[in-house]
This record gives sequence, C-alpha cells and structure tokens, in this order.
Amino acid sequence: MKKIFFLFVFFAPGITLSAQSGAFWQEIENGLRNLVEYNGPEKYDRAFNIFKDMSGRNQGSYMPDYYAALTLTFHAEDTEDVTLMDSLLDMALIYIDKAVAVQPNNAEIEFLKGYTLTAKMQVNGSERYEAYVPQIMEHYDNAMRLDPDNPRAFTFLAYDLFNYKDTFVTGKYSPCYLVNTAMKNWPNYHPEHMLLWGNEVATELAKNCN
Repeated sequence: MKKIFFLFVFFAPGITLSAQSGAFWQEIENGLRNLVEYNGPEKYDRAFNIFKDMSGRNQGSYMPDYYAALTLTFHAEDTEDVTLMDSLLDMALIYIDKAVAVQPNNAEIEFLKGYTLTAKMQVNGSERYEAYVPQIMEHYDNAMRLDPDNPRAFTFLAYDLFNYKDTFVTGKYSPCYLVNTAMKNWPNYHPEHMLLWGNEVATELAKNCN
C-alpha cells in the first residue's frame, strides 16, 4: 500500500459551541495528541484506547467512534502485515457504523467510510475492486453532497483517480476539478474540534493540474 504522509493540526477554538463538556474535549485532544505527537506503533494503541473508552461511555457524540475508526485506519496504513491491516480496517468499519448511528448524514463520517474502504480494497485490489469501488464512490459522493466545503473527499477521490486509473474509472469527475475544488476550500476549512489532515496531499496533486 502506498504510504501517504500527513500533516496533522488539531483545531480547537477557545469558545466551544458544542453541548459537550470541557472535560470531554480534553479527552478528545489527549487522544489526538497521543496519535500525533508520539512515534512508534504503540501511539495507535494509546490513542485508540482513549477513544474506545469514551465510546463505551456513550456520551452522545459521534467523535469518539469517529476518532477510534480514524486511529485504526491510520494504524492499518502504517503496517506491512496484511492480515493485521485487514483486521484493523474491519474494526474501523465497526466504529464508523457506530458513529453513523449517533449522527447520520455527517460528511466527515461518510468521507472516512470511503477512505477506510479504499484502504480495505487495497489489501487485495485484484479481488476486491469490483465490489468496493461503487461503495467508495457512494460514500465520497455523499460526503461532497452533504458538505461541499469539506475538502477531504474531493482530495482523496482525486488521489484515487490519479493513482488507480484502471480501478476508479468514472466519467463523473475530473481529478483536476476535484483537486482545484479542494485547494479552494482548504484555506477556510477550520471545523471546531476536528483534526486537519490531507491538505498537503491536495497540494501535491495540484502539480498535475498546472
């Protein structure tokens, strides 16, 4: 699997508009700092255990399940063990479904499901692409429809179209249209309590569109 290197920025403004408590967001930030600021595979376990524990307490937010899934997906992308990779991605999909149950029709969750399914497909692309590509496209489509200002789905669908041309065959989107839309949206994309990642991928892809 091709490794993508991300620049992580945790955006957490001083005024919280959410109904969740300050302690809740402190736990979220603690989990993300474990994920972002440490090296080695154990960082994934530390971060995941925080989000898993928060999920088990059922605090009425999709964030713990979303970040548990994101951590598992990043862990899967950072291992060469395909059996472990597949297992981690299966677990990530379970947490994504839990996040959907808390907050349906959420663009970030739809994006993450498409992204995780892409990683799952890549474990064995020759056998999985026919079943997975339509699902991936559906979730990216949903993300872009639900929040056209969210650049992440635009970025990573463009990435797939550029890098897996024989797999992602679609006349619906031009990869440069997707990249240009993402580049327009990234500077103003600062959602509260979200981990920002993927903008440097769009910057690299944009070099193909000059």
